[in-house]
Amino acid sequence: MYVDWEGVRIEEVWLICAINLSIPAQGFSILFLPVLYPLPKPICLAMSCRKPAATQSLSAGSAKALNIQIVVDNDFALFSGTNTGVNTLLYQNNVVWNSQGLLEAIADAPSTDNVYYLLAMGGGSPEEAFGTIGNINITTATGVKVSNNLEGSLSGYSLGAVTDGSYTPSLVDVQAAFPTLTFSAPPAPGCATVCNNFPGLSNGQSFLIDGGTAVLFAIPYGGSPAAVPGPLPIFGVLSAFQVSRRIRRRLRRTDG
Repeated sequence: MYVDWEGVRIEEVWLICAINLSIPAQGFSILFLPVLYPLPKPICLAMSCRKPAATQSLSAGSAKALNIQIVVDNDFALFSGTNTGVNTLLYQNNVVWNSQGLLEAIADAPSTDNVYYLLAMGGGSPEEAFGTIGNINITTATGVKVSNNLEGSLSGYSLGAVTDGSYTPSLVDVQAAFPTLTFSAPPAPGCATVCNNFPGLSNGQSFLIDGGTAVLFAIPYGGSPAAVPGPLPIFGVLSAFQVSRRIRRRLRRTDG
């Protein structure tokens, strides 16, 4: 079975035309897909995908979805960054503590980040924080540190909003506060009322937080996620066409 393409006999040859053009600033990408021959003429299929306008959409710097299960009495937000600063808001909690702990799939951190920052906020009485980020258990992970109180640096901080899980911290505020923070090893995990309400998730361990305060847990994850593959290098396309040319020459000699 074969077709004749411009006088050249071609037998089931792949035309390589897989080129991914991404423009993160404009929020879309174009993917040209390879098509298996025989076909009378070369064809590439193009698809354009626009990312949804949401905080958790996958970005060009994210490798994959990140699964999290976190409980903080009363409120929290998850960021990522490096040892020198906070760069990205990954997840903003919007529910009261007893509705937290569900499995959430969010966009992973940019490939340049290697520390998760959990902003844990207490509403009034001694509070707790525990859960998992990917395969990291917050209370048993190596190298976890906790900051001093940054409540005074968070605009519009309200104990009422924190208590019902509706306070939304600003990334800009957290970034501005970061240079003034001091980090130290957290106290040994314990287990109080909230921890006991989620035995399967806490495994009997939680970090205790002073009531009415906001602290930043720094959770290193020992490396960066792999970056999303970029555009196919032009030499790869040229190499593919050179292979196709050699195949055509062999087929031409066979026909002769």
